[in-house]
Amino acid sequence: MAGPRVTPAQAGMMYGIVAGAGIGAVMFAISGDVLWLILAGVGVALGLGIGAAVEQNQARGRRQSGGMIEDDGHRNDAGAGDGQRNDPPGGTGAAR
Repeated sequence: MAGPRVTPAQAGMMYGIVAGAGIGAVMFAISGDVLWLILAGVGVALGLGIGAAVEQNQARGRRQSGGMIEDDGHRNDAGAGDGQRNDPPGGTGAAR
């Protein structure tokens, strides 16, 4: 049984917390300045922003690939006679 799917925004927040808290904890241990712990919040903000942008880009890619995609990456739903890839060489694609 598969667990719930983690979205890119959620993954970005998790990685941002880990990176920000890790760096912040090390810098806090070195300097003793509590303000370094704020870096975890900065990591969350950056991770969320990057993850949301990735989600939006993936959603845009799904919307734009409306037709069937062949292995060579070209669409295979061009209409007959419109000059697209599926027309025979030298012909209009209309029935002969």
